[in-house]
Amino acid sequence: MSNKVSIKELKDCIELSTGELEEFEPYNIFINIKTGEIVSVPTKFIKMVENGEKPEGIKEWEEADFKTTEDIVKNSEDYKDIPTENEINEYDIMKEFCFSYKENKMREELSSAINGDSPLRNFKNIIYDKGIYNEWYEYLDNKFVEKVIEWCERNNIEYIL
Repeated sequence: MSNKVSIKELKDCIELSTGELEEFEPYNIFINIKTGEIVSVPTKFIKMVENGEKPEGIKEWEEADFKTTEDIVKNSEDYKDIPTENEINEYDIMKEFCFSYKENKMREELSSAINGDSPLRNFKNIIYDKGIYNEWYEYLDNKFVEKVIEWCERNNIEYIL
């Protein structure tokens, strides 16, 4: 395996980390900085390993997660928590999008939306009403990738696009 992390895979994991995985069971997601592999393990396993406990009656696929968790705790210097969506900060990206908009009237309307109550809902209503949602999501995707790359560079993590 390459020792470089895939920016696309890392981006997908960050987006997923506050979505579907959290709905079922809290997970922690790490990058193995030696291999570039992204791994996710249940938070409960981390607590168990740190307390010297072993799980009882777990499924076969959970055994692999538990062994990975043991490696993460034992070799913590080899692993880095992935950034959260909060670290990426979609609100700041929305502000950048608003101020980058060339048409004054649209820029003012978008800026007004994010400065009031329920900024995300107001912003999304406007982008759908004005038919610029594709433009927004392309902008968001590009900025998200930029932020993930910046995070990798700050943490000396090699990456591939």
